[in-house]
Amino acid sequence: MIGVLVLVVALLGSAVGLGIYYGTAEPGGQEAAGAGAGAGNRTTSPTWTPPAAPELRIEGWQVGYNSESQLAYDVPENWNVLDSGQDYSIPALGDITFHGLVDGPYYDCGGKEVVGGRAISTTVKPDRSMSETAKKFLRRSGRHFYTDAGKAGEVSVNAEEPRDADVEGFEAVRISGTVKMPEASRCLPTEAKISTLVVRAENSYVVLVVSADSERPASSPSAPGERTVPRVLDSARPVR
Repeated sequence: MIGVLVLVVALLGSAVGLGIYYGTAEPGGQEAAGAGAGAGNRTTSPTWTPPAAPELRIEGWQVGYNSESQLAYDVPENWNVLDSGQDYSIPALGDITFHGLVDGPYYDCGGKEVVGGRAISTTVKPDRSMSETAKKFLRRSGRHFYTDAGKAGEVSVNAEEPRDADVEGFEAVRISGTVKMPEASRCLPTEAKISTLVVRAENSYVVLVVSADSERPASSPSAPGERTVPRVLDSARPVR
């Protein structure tokens, strides 16, 4: 999104879901390979369909699900799970397409509808370490989400060191950071919490990026990013 998460998404055409399998055997005995945007080609049965979205784990929340990457994550009840046929891209990350899109709460700012957060996920080739991948996605996503046109130099992304994680038995790396931007309006954020999770799948990485406003000059609407983002990341799980 250009300019504090303006709601811009493009509809995907008809597509065949490709499985990740997380190291398990593919139906029909075919060899599993990376899937999803930028993950290369693979053979797949024309009758194979991804698993359905799982049940939620955080009471009162709802489930965001990327069926192509077979990754699910819970999001707050006031967030907006978008249609599975929608996708999202970040030019600075190249030819990568995100799915499993969830927008944070919508609110009005000077007559313009903006959104207070976002969760997106994708699958990529493992062409660098998991830590380097996490850093790259965190910094470039954070800058993209919160940069107004022509003001990229005014947005900074301060990242912590990546740390190893375990996602239901699968090797993972997670990283958190803070996006800071100048005050442009009392209803727009000046800080946001952002985190990235990278999970090692069979022949690819599955990447989840979550951000949410954490500071805003105006007291309303609330900006609970510091609490919300870690919980979304903690809820991420493969669907098999």
